[in-house]
Amino acid sequence: MTPSLSWADSRTLIVTYVWAAANGGYPYDRGVLALDTSSAGGSLQAHSRLLTSDGHCTDCLLEALAGPAPGTLIVMTVPGSGSGGRILIRLVSFSGHELAQMLSLRPTPWSPGIVHADQSGRYLILTPPFDWIKDGKLVHLPVPRGILADDVAW
Repeated sequence: MTPSLSWADSRTLIVTYVWAAANGGYPYDRGVLALDTSSAGGSLQAHSRLLTSDGHCTDCLLEALAGPAPGTLIVMTVPGSGSGGRILIRLVSFSGHELAQMLSLRPTPWSPGIVHADQSGRYLILTPPFDWIKDGKLVHLPVPRGILADDVAW
């Protein structure tokens, strides 16, 4: 999971995190916090709400971004060890209820790694490779030579 930040509304920042186990190895703890930026300051966790965490997962959280509507997240999960599952990109509520499945993929060595959303949260690009989600399907985007996944901007 790539730690990331995205705005859910004018005062709520969605923060994803990864913490290694106490022994420095696996399993990693992955989670998503909603940080109230209108708070008076102090501890990050005191002014945050844990939205989801997956310490021992069957479908492991890879990415989470603020969704297109207040109180929603776009989440990407990947199959955990031995689950034989699929990569899923879903729209979920802050309480974890699935609102819509946006994409389901069979895992491959070239499976998408990072979800990038436009400002509205309605349009998504997956990198690498460069693909756009349209009507529940991946549409490959031609990319000029020399452009890297880190060069994505909306």
